[in-house]
Amino acid sequence: MKLVQINPRSSKVIDHHRFVSREKGLQTMVEKTMNELLDANFVGTEMAIEQGRIDSIGIDGERLNLIEYKERAAKHIFRQGLMYVDQAISNPEVFAEYVFHQSGQTINTTIPPRLVLVSKEYDTYDKYAINRVNNEQEVVLKQYESFKSDKDVFLAMWNAVLPRDFTGSGIEDDLRLVRAGDEVERLKEAEADPELVKKIIEKNTNTLMDIDVIAGSLRTGYPTVGPIHTSGINNNTGGFTVIEYDSDPRFIEEALIKTSWVQNNHSKTQAQVPDTKINWGYKPTTVILANKFSLEQRLFIDSVNTDVLPYEYTLFDSEGGDKYMLLAPVVSPKDFKTYPGAKTYGIDDSIKTIENKEAKRTLAYIIGEIGDLGQDVQVRYNKSGVSIKSNSTFCYIRPSKDHINIKIKVEDGFKDRTEMTKDQKQDDQYRRFNISSRDKMPEAMALIRQAYNANKR
Repeated sequence: MKLVQINPRSSKVIDHHRFVSREKGLQTMVEKTMNELLDANFVGTEMAIEQGRIDSIGIDGERLNLIEYKERAAKHIFRQGLMYVDQAISNPEVFAEYVFHQSGQTINTTIPPRLVLVSKEYDTYDKYAINRVNNEQEVVLKQYESFKSDKDVFLAMWNAVLPRDFTGSGIEDDLRLVRAGDEVERLKEAEADPELVKKIIEKNTNTLMDIDVIAGSLRTGYPTVGPIHTSGINNNTGGFTVIEYDSDPRFIEEALIKTSWVQNNHSKTQAQVPDTKINWGYKPTTVILANKFSLEQRLFIDSVNTDVLPYEYTLFDSEGGDKYMLLAPVVSPKDFKTYPGAKTYGIDDSIKTIENKEAKRTLAYIIGEIGDLGQDVQVRYNKSGVSIKSNSTFCYIRPSKDHINIKIKVEDGFKDRTEMTKDQKQDDQYRRFNISSRDKMPEAMALIRQAYNANKR
């Protein structure tokens, strides 16, 4: 999630913030803004019980609220919270006395307490386990992100998206943004404005999405869908990116049509941006932005067999006249389809390993060119890097901090005219070399092509 401050003449991405006192700092911020974020009144902090300490106590009406925090990953938070609920139900008089002593208010001990868990993220176990909680017991999983400007700290909080949300009537994120400076303010959600969002995105795309904008508008061969709203180049892969905004009811379908046109018309697209080098070995990506994606739209995006990156934007107004925008990636059913704790690797995981920007681009370009060797080529990503297979695996790519290590399977008659493999450890079956820039790609691809052709025989 990213936060942008919008002024009449400019916009600025506000830095992420980590509380100095870590989890305690988060707790203090929420206690200070509990009414604005959770619709509850703060009662007390660190209530001692036999099994430990409950982070925060609040009340909404006559109902007890138990709030537990984890600054990062929410390990054990779900079980910990349910244990506190059990203690509150088993010892109602203890909690009633605590609330009265702290605030002078009373709670209705016949109403099950509301459990609020606050964490940056939750694992899939907890997101499924919440389905088994009794309907009378309210458990809320809240996620948060914090930001800091020169003088203010901002805290965004929203409901975690759960697997069950995709089988119900829709997703209610209850996104809220508070600013804590000299005073606490809950910013008011403003009306969606796709044109304003387009201006903000095009000015800050590099910071927000790691994309360089190359054109504010770009023609396609389909007059009925109009031009591409914003065109860009992915900083890591060099691949073309189509960016579209929710200015039309059919914007998702039209975005996919535009991306398809780009994929099938490399030369016509390139001709409109002749000074930009595009990595056509990497399939164009579609980025779509909307104020809110409906459940039907999320399910449709999830079913599309192509790279689609949906983002939701929310505009906010402050009492002082400043405007802000929150930009967040959209959760889809695909995020829950792997078994809990599983990780599916992709090119981005390999690219993240590399610190050198030119080497990042080189990896993306070389994988793109390998994919174009033939329809039988299979590119597989894993924890260590990339393996390339035809009849069998003939190329292994392992990224490091400043270069890319490549190992190819060879046969008799292998030729290395430029001696790229000369100074590397070799054996009868494999040759090794490394590459860190695109100017060495012709020589590298000549070696990889030899390995591919030998593997096909």
